[in-house]
Amino acid sequence: MRAKVIKSGNSQAVRIPAAFRLAAKEVEITREGGRLVIMDPKDMARRHRAMRKLMTLPPIEEEWPRP
Repeated sequence: MRAKVIKSGNSQAVRIPAAFRLAAKEVEITREGGRLVIMDPKDMARRHRAMRKLMTLPPIEEEWPRP
């Protein structure tokens, strides 16, 4: 789906179509390669908590079979 990019002062804004409506009043924007990623900050916090939990787990010592 395409969206319009509009000028807002010295910045740009993207008009988000209703099909992608966000509940959040603010979002986190990151660049991943050539993409802009817009996320609800609650989702970012949830990802960070999950990663911190994964980092506390002990390493897996078993040998995995070769495919």
